[in-house]
Amino acid sequence: MKTLLILALILVMGSGMAIGQEVRPVQHTFGSLEEIIAYSEETNLDLVIDNIRYIQATKAKKASRIEILNPTTSLSGSFTHFKELPVTLLPAEIFGGEPGTTVELRAGSPYTTEFSQNLEVQLVNPVGWADYKLAKINTELTRSSGQRTRQVLHENLADSYYAIVNLNKQRVSTEELLKSADSVYVITQNKFDEGLVSQQDLNNAEVNKLNTEKNLRQIEYLLADSHLTLKTLCTIPEQDEVVIKHTDSSTPERQYVALNKLDVKIQLLNLDFARQNYKKSRSVLLPSLSFFTGNTYQLNNTTFQPLSGNWINSNYLGLTLSFRLPNSSTFSNMQQAKLDYEIASREMEKAEHAAQIEQKRLANSYEEARSEHKLALDINSLHTDTYEKNLNLYGQGLISVDRLLDSYNAMLNAEYAANSAAISLELAHSKIAINNTFN
Repeated sequence: MKTLLILALILVMGSGMAIGQEVRPVQHTFGSLEEIIAYSEETNLDLVIDNIRYIQATKAKKASRIEILNPTTSLSGSFTHFKELPVTLLPAEIFGGEPGTTVELRAGSPYTTEFSQNLEVQLVNPVGWADYKLAKINTELTRSSGQRTRQVLHENLADSYYAIVNLNKQRVSTEELLKSADSVYVITQNKFDEGLVSQQDLNNAEVNKLNTEKNLRQIEYLLADSHLTLKTLCTIPEQDEVVIKHTDSSTPERQYVALNKLDVKIQLLNLDFARQNYKKSRSVLLPSLSFFTGNTYQLNNTTFQPLSGNWINSNYLGLTLSFRLPNSSTFSNMQQAKLDYEIASREMEKAEHAAQIEQKRLANSYEEARSEHKLALDINSLHTDTYEKNLNLYGQGLISVDRLLDSYNAMLNAEYAANSAAISLELAHSKIAINNTFN
């Protein structure tokens, strides 16, 4: 009994340790967008699925190569016992009987054993060749689609990463601004105690402080949501912690925006696939030629001996020419394949046009972000200077609290705008880099 209690205690302690290990969070620290992209390349489930699809497409292409010959073989064996041998009717006059009459004759062996093997190979197989060409195109299409998935992933990671960087900046700025709002409230409280300002002025100072605290809490909520988005993209467990340690860089230099032809390549492959599928729909009407051969061993006995006796061998070979007659389904498939080809042609034109537009849009977005960043920095500097001067004037009793709070809110908005403009510029630069990578 004592031994059982000790074993039970050990099991409980061991299970508790195992449970603790399972839920222990892990910290993931990233210092740049490139680090997150490298991490996601190994963990993102969409990329894993695309890799499996490419493996499937590659195996399907290998299988379709074999299907061109479409070798089919069969091997069979049988043992038959005729309880009553079949009857053959012969003219009676052969045996000296009357003309016009017949004689029943039972011929054959009551026990028959037979083994046979057959082989057929397609020598001319238009449909098989069409399927092989479709499989080759599908392999390339699957690989290009996987590249498109990676590009979209990188773009989403850039959006999520820089959203977190921006919110982190906003949080730091808001924490500093909260100190300023608290200082304004303390100064106003002292003035109120001295009877220099009204209750309304004190209330306004307190509301300004509370609004700043509200902004800080809102930023925390948005940060938590952005971290969840990033965890989803990187397949990071929800209980793990993600830490972004972004290093501010100087204003990125202009870079050339390449014409991204990935979508064009995908649509070109879709067009080739539709063209080949249309050819396949017509190739079903072409003749096919196949070679066949067979080999048979037969054993006949008058007694029950399934495998003993004199085996008789026979074999054959030949060619088969086949034609498939068209029906309503054949013509319907041909018409549908033709329409699919026309749709793919239009999609190709659409992709070429969209690629040119996207190239111009990326260049314009970068120039706009660059201009906005410079302007936001100048505005922020001016509003900060105005607030600091108004704070001194308010302390001397030369301006009202309303004017001070107006300059505070203007500085607050300018600080947010400057941070957002800096991050938007880095994001625009990263989007161009991603675009050029998948060109």
